[in-house]
Amino acid sequence: MHETTEEDLLKIIGNDSIIKRAYTALNQFHWNQNERRDYQNMNRVIMDNMVILDHKMDVGEALRTKKIY
Repeated sequence: MHETTEEDLLKIIGNDSIIKRAYTALNQFHWNQNERRDYQNMNRVIMDNMVILDHKMDVGEALRTKKIY
């Protein structure tokens, strides 16, 4: 049985986000409960940070618009 190394993965996936998401989805079948929980927590933190960044950008845009007019 051949294990895919991190280096192999970088060669296969490259910059293709769709292939990366597909690989991650398939790979999750081999994860234990702790690994799944950690992955979900990490995704939750990323999504929270994206919402915060989005909000800050909206606030900045509103301030910029207010200063222009």
